[in-house]
Amino acid sequence: AQADDDADMPFRIWNYSYLKGLETRTTKGHLTGIKLVPAIVIYLEPGPSTPDTLSVKITGMDGTEHTFTYPALKLLDYTVEELEERNLSILLPFYLLKLRKRVQSARTPEKRQELAGQMKELVEKLTGAIERGERNGALDKSDTRTLIALMGKLYDNLYKRYPEFEEANEMVDDLVGEMLLTVADEAELRGKAEGLALGKTEGIALGEVRGIKQVLNLLKSGKPPEEILQLYGGAAFC
Repeated sequence: AQADDDADMPFRIWNYSYLKGLETRTTKGHLTGIKLVPAIVIYLEPGPSTPDTLSVKITGMDGTEHTFTYPALKLLDYTVEELEERNLSILLPFYLLKLRKRVQSARTPEKRQELAGQMKELVEKLTGAIERGERNGALDKSDTRTLIALMGKLYDNLYKRYPEFEEANEMVDDLVGEMLLTVADEAELRGKAEGLALGKTEGIALGEVRGIKQVLNLLKSGKPPEEILQLYGGAAFC
């Protein structure tokens, strides 16, 4: 995925395709063959100059030329619904970039207040899409938690400093908080089950220590949600 246009991107995507192709190389006598794997460039925040395709032309030792073309996906050119239909729910948190430039260029509180209403609608739409993704099987529970944590982190970095966005701030905080409390409840139940399975009377206490209290303490200490997920949620965050 790419945030914006990059002159080196055509070579980088070709190199990725080549290196992945090496994993499937075949050898027959003195002839070695590889098959370049399909690849696509995802532009998270495309601009007017963002291309629809990227191409690399390679000239062989005998002078023959070979052109490799890779498609580009411009995230913000799609609607949230279209991303769902294309099974691209994993990209939904990055859709928060939709309003970034407009918010940055807003010079008056009145203009930011107008955008705050649009941000609230966007957060509701993204939250609904993530929840639908888990219900219909496009996302598993681990995916959902990771996306919510990423959404919270991106939102905080991009928008939380604007006082006009108070309602949207609360929505995102509630969303992340609810997810972490669910993680805490499950951690508590796991702890109790482990204690009981071991036949130890301290099983209930073990559950409490590994459950809600500990997760909330981690939150208060400033530990990022994604690190808490790694500890208690079984989710990989990248």
